[in-house]
Amino acid sequence: MKKCSKCGKEFTDEISFCTVCGTPLEEVTELQAEEVVKAAEAKVDQAAPAQGAPSSEAAPAAKKPNFFTDLLAKFKAMSTKSKALLGGICAIVILAIVAICCLGGKKDYRVNKNAIALVLDADADAYFVYNGKGQHKKIAGAEKTITRVLTAPNGESLVVKDDEDNYYILTIKGLTKFAEEGSRFTYSAGSSAVAYLAEGKKDDGLALYVYNIKSKKSVKVADEVGNFIISSNGKHVCYVDETDDDPVSYVVRNLKNKTKIGKNTIPVAVSDNGRLVYFTELTTDKKDGSAALTFNLLKGNSKKVITKDLNSDTFVFNKNLTQVIFKSDDKIRLSVNGKEPASLAKGSLSGVFLNAESASFTTKTGYSVKIIFANTLKGGILVSSDSLYYIKNLKNADKILNAESIGSLSASYDYKALLYVKDDNVYYMPNIKNPDKVKKVADLDDYDLDQIWTSRDLKSFYFESDDNLYYVKNGRKPKLICEDVFSACYDYTTDTIYYYKDYSNGDANDLYGSKNGRKNKKVLKKVVDTDSTRGGVPTALRESKNDDYAELFILNGYRTKNVKIKVENN
Repeated sequence: MKKCSKCGKEFTDEISFCTVCGTPLEEVTELQAEEVVKAAEAKVDQAAPAQGAPSSEAAPAAKKPNFFTDLLAKFKAMSTKSKALLGGICAIVILAIVAICCLGGKKDYRVNKNAIALVLDADADAYFVYNGKGQHKKIAGAEKTITRVLTAPNGESLVVKDDEDNYYILTIKGLTKFAEEGSRFTYSAGSSAVAYLAEGKKDDGLALYVYNIKSKKSVKVADEVGNFIISSNGKHVCYVDETDDDPVSYVVRNLKNKTKIGKNTIPVAVSDNGRLVYFTELTTDKKDGSAALTFNLLKGNSKKVITKDLNSDTFVFNKNLTQVIFKSDDKIRLSVNGKEPASLAKGSLSGVFLNAESASFTTKTGYSVKIIFANTLKGGILVSSDSLYYIKNLKNADKILNAESIGSLSASYDYKALLYVKDDNVYYMPNIKNPDKVKKVADLDDYDLDQIWTSRDLKSFYFESDDNLYYVKNGRKPKLICEDVFSACYDYTTDTIYYYKDYSNGDANDLYGSKNGRKNKKVLKKVVDTDSTRGGVPTALRESKNDDYAELFILNGYRTKNVKIKVENN
């Protein structure tokens, strides 16, 4: 027999630690055992009154057990080593939970179920706005005709106008009027503001305004404005004053502090803090009179020339505009903080792709600008006119693939893998960092490839050949899904493809689906149209019984959700 020296609890010989307080147990001799028994009997005699004798005072009430107090007492009684072990286990569990929540499911930035769409109801007396979650709202009456003017980069709002040239911001909550007879509307890349031109106090020019969508307020920035740009957060603008023969451009920080950029300059982008302004400048050589286009950075009030031989109208920035990729002297280059640009690749710049939100827009002067909302452009895929490159650091890019003979190319949702068709074969590159490790996953010599739809991770894909639909997964032989299909619509978030297989019913046909390569399953009857862009998710229009209108459904795998909007059937 063993006894705990701390709490007095007794245990059998095979127990080494006290289960109450965690103290190591000691062996108890027979003499000690007798003493323990006598002491226990004495305590019982003292506590119990004699038989028949009245009790002088009531016995104290027993304490209710408290789980947390007992647990704390047990923890305090544990040895230092046991406490350290328990703390380590708890830390591992917490880290595992954080990793699962934060890293377990990487976001696919190509799908936004908050993106909205505008539809006219069947009776033409109201418009509806809805999003990919099925939320919808009736927004206007028949007295006004609404047309879409501009879609926000995130798709969650629209600039629309009515038949009286009144301009509104349309969200899932409804319409908000903000301008009359405006023009040249431009969303900020972050979709928080809209810059536009409208009539000002002076009769001979248009004034520049900025409307903040959250505060629902417009601020007038300047009169007689030509071209302009706006920062991602909508707090700063640059514009060209066209009142002089030689146009002059300015930056207006916080929409009120104006700083001159220079003559014959065109703004390209301005950072969210307003300190960084990229612009081009047309210069003339004093010796031979030749003209050159330079690319420059205005940092605060200090100007710096990044390159003297710009031959690019495409620019790609990171989110704070400290990094920019452009073409100069027939090479694709990357500059950090306006410093000497590094050469990454040859050819024309087509784009850069990274697993992050992005916004692309074209300035009124024709410059194509893309802002990737990531801290760095490192790790992105650089696409030139003939090849693909991996940006392994801010000074070098490794060639991944010669794209000249590529028939079809897809990237995984995190842009870490590639799937491409070359010479009637399908190849899978699991890691763009190791472009030499490529696996042929399908031989399509016996097929006439018309179109291919890939899953988010590129491990499976559907393809159409001679109006037949096939499915391939993990390099296995193509599996026939359906013959004589037409008008397919693919949802890569659920790996489901929708299609019609019977055209005998005229305009309305049954819609079928195949998910993860399974055989045909009827999803919806009498469908007149499918679309993969409405509201950021696939949708279908089902014909009503009297053929006067169509009902709008959101597709999610084999399941459908009736948005309960009656859309014009035309």
